[in-house]
Amino acid sequence: MFVKLDLWPELATRASSRGIPVGLVAGTVSPVSGRTRWPARALQRPGYAALSAAGAIAEDDARRLERLGVRSDRITVLGDPRFDSVAEIVAATAPDDPLLSWGRNAAAMIAGSTWPLDEAVVLEAFAVVRRDHRDARLVLVPHEPTDRHLDQVMATAARLGLPAPVRLSQASGPVPFLLVDRVGGLARLYGGGRMAYVGGGFGKAGLHSVLEPAAWGVPVAFGPWWSSSREAGLLLDAGAAVSLPPRSHGAGRVLAETWSRWLDDDGARSLAGRKALEVVQAGAGAADRNARLIEQLVLPTD
Repeated sequence: MFVKLDLWPELATRASSRGIPVGLVAGTVSPVSGRTRWPARALQRPGYAALSAAGAIAEDDARRLERLGVRSDRITVLGDPRFDSVAEIVAATAPDDPLLSWGRNAAAMIAGSTWPLDEAVVLEAFAVVRRDHRDARLVLVPHEPTDRHLDQVMATAARLGLPAPVRLSQASGPVPFLLVDRVGGLARLYGGGRMAYVGGGFGKAGLHSVLEPAAWGVPVAFGPWWSSSREAGLLLDAGAAVSLPPRSHGAGRVLAETWSRWLDDDGARSLAGRKALEVVQAGAGAADRNARLIEQLVLPTD
Protein backbone atom coordinates (compact mmCIF):
# COMPACT_ATOMS: atom_id res chain seq x y z
CA MET A 1 0.00 0.00 0.00
CA PHE A 2 1.14 3.50 -0.85
CA VAL A 3 -0.33 6.62 0.76
CA LYS A 4 -0.99 10.07 -0.72
CA LEU A 5 2.01 11.24 -2.75
CA ASP A 6 4.65 8.57 -2.59
CA LEU A 7 4.69 5.69 -5.04
CA TRP A 8 7.93 3.79 -5.61
CA PRO A 9 7.87 2.50 -9.20
CA GLU A 10 10.44 -0.26 -8.67
CA LEU A 11 8.67 -1.62 -5.58
CA ALA A 12 5.26 -1.41 -7.26
CA THR A 13 6.33 -3.15 -10.46
CA ARG A 14 8.25 -5.91 -8.64
CA ALA A 15 5.28 -6.61 -6.36
CA SER A 16 2.84 -6.65 -9.27
CA SER A 17 5.06 -9.06 -11.24
CA ARG A 18 4.83 -11.50 -8.33
CA GLY A 19 1.05 -11.31 -8.16
CA ILE A 20 1.01 -9.09 -5.07
CA PRO A 21 -1.82 -6.50 -5.09
CA VAL A 22 -0.57 -2.91 -5.10
CA GLY A 23 -2.83 -0.16 -3.77
CA LEU A 24 -2.88 3.59 -3.25
CA VAL A 25 -5.05 5.30 -0.63
CA ALA A 26 -5.72 9.02 -0.19
CA GLY A 27 -4.06 9.46 -3.57
CA THR A 28 -3.39 13.02 -4.57
CA VAL A 29 -1.40 14.74 -7.29
CA SER A 30 -0.85 18.48 -7.03
CA PRO A 31 -1.70 20.46 -10.16
CA VAL A 32 1.84 21.86 -10.02
CA SER A 33 3.52 18.51 -9.38
CA GLY A 34 6.64 17.79 -11.39
CA ARG A 35 5.48 14.17 -11.68
CA THR A 36 2.99 15.18 -14.35
CA ARG A 37 5.72 16.51 -16.65
CA TRP A 38 8.33 14.81 -18.77
CA PRO A 39 10.64 13.02 -18.00
CA ALA A 40 9.28 12.20 -14.52
CA ARG A 41 5.93 11.08 -15.88
CA ALA A 42 7.53 8.60 -18.30
CA LEU A 43 9.90 7.24 -15.67
CA GLN A 44 7.16 6.67 -13.11
CA ARG A 45 4.43 5.43 -15.47
CA PRO A 46 5.16 1.68 -15.01
CA GLY A 47 4.73 2.04 -11.25
CA TYR A 48 1.35 3.74 -11.55
CA ALA A 49 0.26 1.21 -14.18
CA ALA A 50 1.00 -1.56 -11.68
CA LEU A 51 -1.64 -0.35 -9.21
CA SER A 52 -4.43 -2.84 -8.58
CA ALA A 53 -6.63 -0.15 -7.04
CA ALA A 54 -6.28 3.56 -6.30
CA GLY A 55 -8.38 5.72 -4.02
CA ALA A 56 -8.18 9.37 -5.09
CA ILE A 57 -9.14 12.19 -2.77
CA ALA A 58 -10.98 14.15 -5.50
CA GLU A 59 -12.01 14.03 -9.16
CA ASP A 60 -9.12 16.26 -10.24
CA ASP A 61 -6.66 13.93 -8.53
CA ALA A 62 -8.29 10.95 -10.22
CA ARG A 63 -7.75 12.55 -13.63
CA ARG A 64 -4.11 13.28 -12.84
CA LEU A 65 -3.56 9.74 -11.58
CA GLU A 66 -4.94 8.43 -14.86
CA ARG A 67 -2.57 10.73 -16.72
CA LEU A 68 0.31 9.25 -14.72
CA GLY A 69 -0.61 5.76 -15.87
CA VAL A 70 -3.26 4.33 -13.51
CA ARG A 71 -6.01 2.49 -15.36
CA SER A 72 -9.25 4.44 -15.14
CA ASP A 73 -11.24 1.37 -14.10
CA ARG A 74 -8.98 0.98 -11.06
CA ILE A 75 -9.50 4.51 -9.73
CA THR A 76 -12.22 5.42 -7.24
CA VAL A 77 -12.76 8.82 -5.63
CA LEU A 78 -12.88 8.12 -1.89
CA GLY A 79 -12.00 11.44 -0.27
CA ASP A 80 -9.21 12.49 2.08
CA PRO A 81 -8.89 10.75 5.49
CA ARG A 82 -7.31 13.90 6.94
CA PHE A 83 -10.80 15.36 7.31
CA ASP A 84 -11.66 12.52 9.69
CA SER A 85 -8.31 12.85 11.45
CA VAL A 86 -8.73 16.51 12.39
CA ALA A 87 -12.34 15.96 13.44
CA GLU A 88 -11.21 13.14 15.75
CA ILE A 89 -8.65 15.44 17.37
CA VAL A 90 -11.36 17.97 18.18
CA ALA A 91 -13.71 15.28 19.48
CA ALA A 92 -10.98 13.77 21.67
CA THR A 93 -9.90 17.08 23.22
CA ALA A 94 -11.32 17.63 26.68
CA PRO A 95 -12.95 21.04 27.33
CA ASP A 96 -10.47 21.64 30.15
CA ASP A 97 -7.39 20.76 28.07
CA PRO A 98 -4.67 23.21 29.20
CA LEU A 99 -3.69 23.99 25.60
CA LEU A 100 -7.10 25.56 25.01
CA SER A 101 -6.62 28.08 27.80
CA TRP A 102 -3.85 30.08 26.13
CA GLY A 103 -6.19 31.76 23.69
CA ARG A 104 -9.63 31.16 25.16
CA ASN A 105 -11.84 34.04 26.33
CA ALA A 106 -9.75 36.54 24.41
CA ALA A 107 -9.36 38.04 20.95
CA ALA A 108 -6.60 35.57 20.12
CA MET A 109 -5.04 34.80 16.76
CA ILE A 110 -3.30 31.40 16.69
CA ALA A 111 -0.51 31.51 14.12
CA GLY A 112 0.67 27.96 13.54
CA SER A 113 3.59 26.28 11.75
CA THR A 114 5.13 29.62 10.89
CA TRP A 115 8.43 30.32 9.16
CA PRO A 116 10.38 33.61 9.27
CA LEU A 117 8.63 34.93 6.15
CA ASP A 118 5.24 34.26 7.76
CA GLU A 119 6.33 35.85 11.02
CA ALA A 120 7.42 39.03 9.28
CA VAL A 121 3.85 39.43 8.00
CA VAL A 122 2.08 38.31 11.18
CA LEU A 123 4.11 40.54 13.50
CA GLU A 124 3.70 43.55 11.22
CA ALA A 125 -0.07 42.98 11.24
CA PHE A 126 -0.14 42.46 15.02
CA ALA A 127 1.57 45.80 15.57
CA VAL A 128 -1.11 47.52 13.47
CA VAL A 129 -4.02 45.65 15.05
CA ARG A 130 -2.92 46.52 18.60
CA ARG A 131 -3.22 50.24 17.91
CA ASP A 132 -7.02 49.95 17.97
CA HIS A 133 -7.44 46.61 19.76
CA ARG A 134 -5.34 46.61 22.91
CA ASP A 135 -6.94 43.32 23.95
CA ALA A 136 -5.76 41.50 20.82
CA ARG A 137 -3.61 38.47 21.54
CA LEU A 138 -1.19 36.46 19.45
CA VAL A 139 -0.14 32.86 20.03
CA LEU A 140 2.77 32.20 17.68
CA VAL A 141 3.79 28.60 17.02
CA PRO A 142 6.94 28.41 14.87
CA HIS A 143 7.38 25.31 12.76
CA GLU A 144 10.93 24.93 14.02
CA PRO A 145 11.18 26.44 17.53
CA THR A 146 14.96 26.48 17.78
CA ASP A 147 16.59 28.96 20.14
CA ARG A 148 17.91 30.95 17.21
CA HIS A 149 14.47 31.12 15.59
CA LEU A 150 12.80 32.17 18.83
CA ASP A 151 15.43 34.85 19.44
CA GLN A 152 14.75 36.26 15.97
CA VAL A 153 11.03 36.48 16.75
CA MET A 154 11.74 38.28 20.01
CA ALA A 155 14.08 40.74 18.29
CA THR A 156 11.48 41.53 15.60
CA ALA A 157 8.80 42.03 18.25
CA ALA A 158 11.02 44.49 20.11
CA ARG A 159 11.77 46.41 16.92
CA LEU A 160 8.03 46.76 16.19
CA GLY A 161 7.22 47.88 19.73
CA LEU A 162 5.14 44.80 20.49
CA PRO A 163 4.70 43.32 23.97
CA ALA A 164 7.66 41.12 24.83
CA PRO A 165 6.86 37.53 23.79
CA VAL A 166 6.57 35.10 26.69
CA ARG A 167 7.71 31.58 25.96
CA LEU A 168 5.23 28.83 26.72
CA SER A 169 7.75 27.07 28.92
CA GLN A 170 7.93 30.19 31.11
CA ALA A 171 4.31 31.38 31.00
CA SER A 172 2.05 31.05 34.02
CA GLY A 173 -1.11 32.31 32.34
CA PRO A 174 -2.47 34.02 29.20
CA VAL A 175 -0.34 36.90 27.93
CA PRO A 176 -0.67 39.35 25.02
CA PHE A 177 2.03 37.54 23.01
CA LEU A 178 2.70 33.87 23.67
CA LEU A 179 5.63 32.26 21.85
CA VAL A 180 5.34 28.47 21.77
CA ASP A 181 8.78 26.93 22.24
CA ARG A 182 7.91 23.26 21.83
CA VAL A 183 6.54 20.98 19.14
CA GLY A 184 3.27 19.07 19.31
CA GLY A 185 -0.12 20.31 20.43
CA LEU A 186 -0.77 22.82 17.63
CA ALA A 187 -3.94 21.05 16.51
CA ARG A 188 -5.36 21.62 20.01
CA LEU A 189 -3.97 25.13 20.44
CA TYR A 190 -6.11 26.23 17.49
CA GLY A 191 -9.18 25.40 19.55
CA GLY A 192 -8.53 28.26 21.95
CA GLY A 193 -8.39 30.95 19.28
CA ARG A 194 -10.98 33.08 17.54
CA MET A 195 -9.06 33.03 14.28
CA ALA A 196 -6.03 31.32 12.79
CA TYR A 197 -3.10 31.95 10.53
CA VAL A 198 -1.43 28.93 8.91
CA GLY A 199 2.20 29.19 7.85
CA GLY A 200 4.06 28.01 4.80
CA GLY A 201 2.29 30.15 2.23
CA PHE A 202 5.14 32.62 1.79
CA GLY A 203 7.96 30.18 1.10
CA LYS A 204 8.85 26.93 -0.60
CA ALA A 205 7.98 24.63 2.31
CA GLY A 206 4.34 24.41 1.26
CA LEU A 207 1.24 25.48 3.13
CA HIS A 208 0.72 23.54 6.34
CA SER A 209 -2.59 22.03 7.48
CA VAL A 210 -5.49 24.45 7.16
CA LEU A 211 -7.88 21.66 8.22
CA GLU A 212 -6.63 21.69 11.82
CA PRO A 213 -8.00 25.17 12.61
CA ALA A 214 -11.02 24.71 10.33
CA ALA A 215 -12.09 21.68 12.39
CA TRP A 216 -12.45 24.01 15.38
CA GLY A 217 -14.74 26.32 13.43
CA VAL A 218 -12.39 29.30 13.17
CA PRO A 219 -11.65 31.32 10.01
CA VAL A 220 -8.21 30.97 8.50
CA ALA A 221 -5.69 33.25 6.79
CA PHE A 222 -2.58 32.16 4.89
CA GLY A 223 -0.04 33.33 2.34
CA PRO A 224 -0.38 33.51 -1.44
CA TRP A 225 1.39 30.26 -2.36
CA TRP A 226 -1.38 27.83 -1.51
CA SER A 227 -2.19 26.26 -4.92
CA SER A 228 -0.79 22.86 -3.94
CA SER A 229 -3.29 22.68 -1.05
CA ARG A 230 -6.71 21.46 -2.16
CA GLU A 231 -8.11 22.15 1.31
CA ALA A 232 -7.09 25.80 1.14
CA GLY A 233 -9.03 26.13 -2.12
CA LEU A 234 -12.10 24.55 -0.53
CA LEU A 235 -11.98 27.00 2.38
CA LEU A 236 -11.57 29.98 0.04
CA ASP A 237 -14.48 28.84 -2.12
CA ALA A 238 -16.63 28.50 1.01
CA GLY A 239 -15.80 32.00 2.25
CA ALA A 240 -14.04 30.53 5.27
CA ALA A 241 -10.51 31.75 4.57
CA VAL A 242 -8.47 34.64 3.26
CA SER A 243 -5.42 34.36 1.04
CA LEU A 244 -2.96 37.21 1.47
CA PRO A 245 -1.09 38.87 -1.39
CA PRO A 246 2.71 38.68 -1.68
CA ARG A 247 4.66 40.73 0.85
CA SER A 248 5.57 43.26 -1.85
CA HIS A 249 1.86 43.90 -2.35
CA GLY A 250 1.02 44.66 1.26
CA ALA A 251 0.48 41.26 2.88
CA GLY A 252 0.92 42.70 6.38
CA ARG A 253 -1.61 45.44 5.73
CA VAL A 254 -4.17 43.00 4.34
CA LEU A 255 -3.72 40.63 7.28
CA ALA A 256 -4.15 43.54 9.71
CA GLU A 257 -7.37 44.57 7.94
CA THR A 258 -8.67 40.99 8.01
CA TRP A 259 -7.66 40.51 11.64
CA SER A 260 -9.36 43.76 12.68
CA ARG A 261 -12.50 42.91 10.73
CA TRP A 262 -12.75 39.54 12.47
CA LEU A 263 -12.35 41.31 15.83
CA ASP A 264 -14.87 44.06 15.08
CA ASP A 265 -17.53 41.93 13.39
CA ASP A 266 -18.14 38.88 15.52
CA GLY A 267 -21.03 37.81 13.30
CA ALA A 268 -18.91 37.77 10.16
CA ARG A 269 -16.10 35.96 11.94
CA SER A 270 -18.46 33.36 13.38
CA LEU A 271 -20.07 32.82 9.98
CA ALA A 272 -16.69 32.25 8.34
CA GLY A 273 -15.80 29.85 11.13
CA ARG A 274 -19.01 27.86 10.67
CA LYS A 275 -18.29 27.61 6.95
CA ALA A 276 -14.81 26.31 7.76
CA LEU A 277 -16.30 23.62 9.98
CA GLU A 278 -18.82 22.70 7.29
CA VAL A 279 -15.97 22.08 4.86
CA VAL A 280 -14.45 19.62 7.31
CA GLN A 281 -17.79 17.94 7.98
CA ALA A 282 -18.46 17.57 4.26
CA GLY A 283 -15.22 15.61 3.88
CA ALA A 284 -15.97 13.17 6.69
CA GLY A 285 -16.18 9.44 6.04
CA ALA A 286 -13.16 9.17 3.78
CA ALA A 287 -11.16 7.16 6.31
CA ASP A 288 -13.69 4.34 6.30
CA ARG A 289 -13.94 4.34 2.52
CA ASN A 290 -10.16 4.11 2.13
CA ALA A 291 -10.03 1.38 4.77
CA ARG A 292 -12.53 -0.67 2.78
CA LEU A 293 -10.32 -0.37 -0.30
CA ILE A 294 -7.43 -1.87 1.69
CA GLU A 295 -9.69 -4.66 2.96
CA GLN A 296 -10.73 -5.52 -0.58
CA LEU A 297 -7.08 -5.90 -1.63
CA VAL A 298 -6.05 -7.86 1.44
CA LEU A 299 -9.16 -10.03 1.60
CA PRO A 300 -10.46 -10.39 -1.96
CA THR A 301 -13.95 -11.89 -2.22
CA ASP A 302 -13.37 -13.84 -5.44
